[in-house]
Order: sequence, then structure tokens, then C-alpha cells
Amino acid sequence: MSDGRIAVDGKDFFELELFVAGHFTAPDADQRLAVFNGCEPHSSNWGGTLIAERHDDKFRSLRYHSGLRPQTCQAYHRPDGRDLAVCELGDTQQSISTDALSVFDFAVDPPKTQTLLSFTNQDPCLTDPGTRTSEELIESFELNQNPAAKNNGLIVRTTRTPRTLDEQYQRYCRDNTADSPARERPFSKPQVTTLQYRFDGEGFVPR
Repeated sequence: MSDGRIAVDGKDFFELELFVAGHFTAPDADQRLAVFNGCEPHSSNWGGTLIAERHDDKFRSLRYHSGLRPQTCQAYHRPDGRDLAVCELGDTQQSISTDALSVFDFAVDPPKTQTLLSFTNQDPCLTDPGTRTSEELIESFELNQNPAAKNNGLIVRTTRTPRTLDEQYQRYCRDNTADSPARERPFSKPQVTTLQYRFDGEGFVPR
């Protein structure tokens, strides 16, 4: 609410999932990114992101970005004092899942977006027996904001894991139904890759 209080609409309450402090629209703005599980449909990612700004002793809503619902974000401090939001976003549509790493600049509306990585994976259980696939994921990312450091910028670790719908994996698929206890997938050794990006004043570029 604009007066800083939380309003509950009947029995529904939209859960706050992520909270990031920063100066996202201007260097002197004390702001928060608040990611909610909202009333949006699946096509709009079930929620969105609110930008709230401090005025005196209260926070007031600045704007809401429906459909923008990252699972994790970190604030990257630009030399001019503003912050960019470096965020991981994931989703699953039927048998297809996505995992992406994007940078959002909220100085403009809608925010300027730079997608650094984007992986699309298919559920091996919904492929034909014997099919070989690979699962690519963003394992972690971290910001290094020391201008004197050679690796100043962003470090991302990704994994690529082979998957084969062999007899062992088929057994896992049969046993891992909605009404059964969750089971661990058959182990496959992932290949880990480390990527580095530097900030060139406008965006992140590979080293």
C-alpha cells in the first residue's frame, strides 16, 4: 500500500519470496526489490516484482512489474551509484524447463534487460527409451565489485549433466509419481564450467 502498510485481501495473501536493497532507479534513491508470488497465471510466472522507495520513515510503491519473478537476485553497484539487478529466473512448462541469468536496469520502464545465459531442458522421463539428453543449469553466480581486481564483474558457474533414459532411469520415472515419496535421480557426473564477465560501463561482456 502507498501508506507503507500491508493489506490483506480476504483470505488471500501474496507471499514475499525475495527482498533486495539497492539504488535501482537513481543513485540517491533508497529502494527495495520485493518479489511476490502473486495472482498472475502461469503464463505470467505466477507473480511479479514491486519496486518500493523510502520516503522519510516509510516505503512507498514506485511501480510493479507483473510477470518478472526471479528466484534470486543480487545488486551490482555501477560506478555512477545506481544498481543493476543480476537475477536467476527459472520456469517449467509441461516437460520443458528453463534456467536463465539476466541483468535488469530499472532506470527505464519497462526495465532494460540483458540475458547473459539461458538454458532449456527437456524432462528425460518424457523422451523415448534410450534417448540421451543433457541438463544444463546455472549452479551459482557471484559478484566481484572490486575495481582493482582483474576479475571485477561477475563469476558464473554452470553444470552440464548427461541424462540417458536407460532401465535405471525408467525405473526412477515410474516410481517418482505425484503420490509417491520423492526419489533421487540416478547419478550422473556433471561437467562444471566457470564463466567470467566484466562490466564495460553499459553491460556485462565475457572475459
